[in-house]
Amino acid sequence: MTISNFGVELRRIIHSDLELIRFWRNSDYVKQYMVFRDYISPEMQSAWFKRIDNDCNYYFLIIVENTPVGLANIKDIDVAEKRGESGIFLSSPEFVDGDLGIRATIVLLDFAFNQLELTQLNQTITEANQAAQNFNKHLGVQIVDSENGVSKGILLKNNYFSKTNKIRKILNKYI
Repeated sequence: MTISNFGVELRRIIHSDLELIRFWRNSDYVKQYMVFRDYISPEMQSAWFKRIDNDCNYYFLIIVENTPVGLANIKDIDVAEKRGESGIFLSSPEFVDGDLGIRATIVLLDFAFNQLELTQLNQTITEANQAAQNFNKHLGVQIVDSENGVSKGILLKNNYFSKTNKIRKILNKYI
């Protein structure tokens, strides 16, 4: 499965992507923004993939100009409640400058709300990641809890679409 818009491609991960993702997750750059910061072994990565390779979890490589640059996900989907949790990370600081993260996030969230027909997405954001904290407020995320350096937020579908009109107008240059 592949989703594309705004010059970004999200391709559902496959087993052969695991080592690249593990390399990213074990990097100091990515780990600093994660709740789980322990070293991830190949066995741990394989067990993780077995748990998430199903219809309740959508993990995508973020690809720009044929180059994988990060990971985006909608996970723990509850179809009856129409909710899940979203997340994204870029693999290196070189990809953070500019609007790549914004574009990838909009593609991911549009998929969650339009194709998966979810009405709510939960967010878990470390307080060390101030850029993500600020951006999520612009998306309409409401922080509902903060504990031990981790914020929990909720993004409602209607709020998201009303808050992202201006962002979409700017991103239309990539269409």
